[in-house]
Amino acid sequence: MLAKGLPVSIYFPNTPATFIHVPRTGGTSFKSWLLTNDINHKPVTQAPWVPKNINMVPDRNYINQLHPNLGTVFTFVRNPFDRVVSLYHYMGQWAESRIKENKSRLTQGLPFVKTIPYQSDNIITAIRDDLRLVEYYNLGFDHWINNVFYNRQHIYDNTGQGTRHIIDHFWRGETQLSWFCDQMPEIVIKTEQLDKRFSIIQQLLGCNDPLPVDNTSNHLQYRQYYSPTTQRIIEEEYQEDLTAFEYEF
Repeated sequence: MLAKGLPVSIYFPNTPATFIHVPRTGGTSFKSWLLTNDINHKPVTQAPWVPKNINMVPDRNYINQLHPNLGTVFTFVRNPFDRVVSLYHYMGQWAESRIKENKSRLTQGLPFVKTIPYQSDNIITAIRDDLRLVEYYNLGFDHWINNVFYNRQHIYDNTGQGTRHIIDHFWRGETQLSWFCDQMPEIVIKTEQLDKRFSIIQQLLGCNDPLPVDNTSNHLQYRQYYSPTTQRIIEEEYQEDLTAFEYEF
């Protein structure tokens, strides 16, 4: 069973086909769609022995080690400017949600449920860490961009050695291209065109049910968050994506 929200890539042995999940591009909505339809699939997660400094979302090379015949490889990509805004808000809003949930569990005497690999194993310290994330989030988008992308300063690396590498890949990442390991998927669908082009995936996997919208963050249109300085930072960081997928500000 595929856990809803789990950042995994997916292999479809009957087709065959492989979905490479780039975080914050619509992959969780796609996995929710799978959960409601009887489509044979195998989640591809990182093995438990993989060191913590490896990307928590499997890339193409790792998937290929498990499944030599990947079949038709497909993925979703997103305008880097919009994706970074989504990452920023998701980081803060998810932390706020976890604080609320864990405080409720603490009050009711319920067991702690760890939801992310770099989270503390203790409910009290998990709440403390998330409070720090929310405090960092509330300092604003410009502060976050300058520290995560420009100054390379992280408050995240507080729950164990090696955490920074996981955060780098999940919250910042290299480029979206990096998940493909120099082998472009046969099908690349822009998140901005999912509603119009998802029929390609429906046909590939033999299911015509519509795609739900899931795991979203609340925020304004992305251009409203950028200053000339932060726009330049993202242009420099993600020039490969901007060029490869023909995106602009």
